[in-house]
Amino acid sequence: MNAADRPIVERLWLMFRHDMAEFQGGPPSPDATYHSDRLRPDQRRAGIGMGVVREVISRHPGPWKVAFQDSNAAAVAFWRRVAAEIAGDSWTEERRPVPDRPDIPPDVWISFTTA
Repeated sequence: MNAADRPIVERLWLMFRHDMAEFQGGPPSPDATYHSDRLRPDQRRAGIGMGVVREVISRHPGPWKVAFQDSNAAAVAFWRRVAAEIAGDSWTEERRPVPDRPDIPPDVWISFTTA
């Protein structure tokens, strides 16, 4: 990652935190600030998310690790589909404790490498 990637990573982080609010018991910040670039429910299942992921990964080949929660069924299905389509059978999935958060279930991590 370099300085030019920072705005993208910041936006992805905000989207991630927004999505996790449903599963973590509240919004990402006390003022309930969210980012508006996440897909609306009516936009899902149209290939938009997969297209964005493919574009980002094609610009940044190498090892990838993506975390999500088992309780987020849409994320589970989406990231497993991403890994299978991009890496075939060459991806792994594991559960890891969330650092400093023993009160929540472990994250699921999918790892794969692209060329």
